[in-house]
Amino acid sequence: MSYNIEIFEMVLSKEPSDVKRIEILTTHIHEIMGMYNKEIVGHLSLDIFDEYTAITWVYVEPTHRNKGIASRMIEKSWEITQEKGLNLLGLVVDKSPIQEELMRFYIKKGFKIVPQIFGSENGSIEMYKKKKE
Repeated sequence: MSYNIEIFEMVLSKEPSDVKRIEILTTHIHEIMGMYNKEIVGHLSLDIFDEYTAITWVYVEPTHRNKGIASRMIEKSWEITQEKGLNLLGLVVDKSPIQEELMRFYIKKGFKIVPQIFGSENGSIEMYKKKKE
């Protein structure tokens, strides 16, 4: 099986389905898609702020999990973070037994748990990945 990672720019307009493929990312919302046979099987949303980037959504179709798609999308989000001259990539994970496996996955990808950087609510855990200096 061959999986591709595609980058899309979310164009903020009246039409929520207004998404176009671009080569250079210039807006503050980026959609990273995991593709298989020209179909989207994974999706990661990356928001870019002045001082950091944040993963706001990650999903991979159940039949395509454990094939490296989420890993590749996260790697791409880290590349985009660094291309923008930023050194911090954050995300928030719900605090629940179901999410423990997901937290272990993010830790394997280099994320660390940190209290209250991004202002999350009590029911979640904040994590970050920072460029080594």
